[in-house]
Amino acid sequence: MRNSRGYRVAEVLQMVSVKQHLQVKTRMVLSTRTAHSSYLVDRLLSAKDENLFNYVKFRLIAKALQEANIERPRILDLGCADKIALRYLSNLDVDFQYCGVDYESPFSPDILADIRESNQIISKLPWQPNVIFLLDVLEHLDGLEIDILQILEACCSILPPGGLVVVTIPQMYRLDRFKFKHLHYKEHKIRLRQDEWYNLLSRELKVHKSHGVGLISVIPYLVMFHRRYEKIPFLMRLFKQLREKTLEQPFLRVLDWHLSHLLGGLPFFRQWTNDVLFVCEVPHSNS
Repeated sequence: MRNSRGYRVAEVLQMVSVKQHLQVKTRMVLSTRTAHSSYLVDRLLSAKDENLFNYVKFRLIAKALQEANIERPRILDLGCADKIALRYLSNLDVDFQYCGVDYESPFSPDILADIRESNQIISKLPWQPNVIFLLDVLEHLDGLEIDILQILEACCSILPPGGLVVVTIPQMYRLDRFKFKHLHYKEHKIRLRQDEWYNLLSRELKVHKSHGVGLISVIPYLVMFHRRYEKIPFLMRLFKQLREKTLEQPFLRVLDWHLSHLLGGLPFFRQWTNDVLFVCEVPHSNS
């Protein structure tokens, strides 16, 4: 039997079956690439690596690694996103081994896993790490203390005693430390002051050092003090102009690096920096 176009019915059914099979396979492929936060994934994948904040941040991280005196550190980057730490530290001529973990498959991490699940991670590790990065990660967790402590416990189970944990947390970025009700950045689920972060980290880790990251890079966020910031187009355009163009000058990157290096360790200035960098250690059992 043939239809109006001359195809046999059996052929048509076979074509429909193949088409449905391909559609199912396509949906399966797409589902494996689905992002938990499409906004954050798209923003990070489209962002430029080189900017004022990252210039300072990764130089301070490289300095912290150098001060730790670990020969060719084996770095496990939890919440690695698009592995920007790998690219920056390589460009800074840091000699290290690297493995990135993230649960967002579009980033193509080395290990696709929830960073709270240490058993998932340990079974896939290529080697025993002695350094863990948590770079602007903890503020994205859904819960409060429970989720944070779960990740810190995971760090302690993955690293040997004395292992290094490097943490960066927003402070003046989007004015997180003030917890303003008029600022609703949905990607930051947790907004705490520097001292509150310190107290949380200290419950599982030994905090050796805290250092402010970025003073000049804070300037664009000052416009957010205005309570109607999100409703005034001029202020939003001013923020964008300052962050993406005005302050992205090579000499300002060098200046902000020196200012952060010299002043970021002082308590007064540290609370006014874009991020705060914590250098921590997994305690020994008798600590």
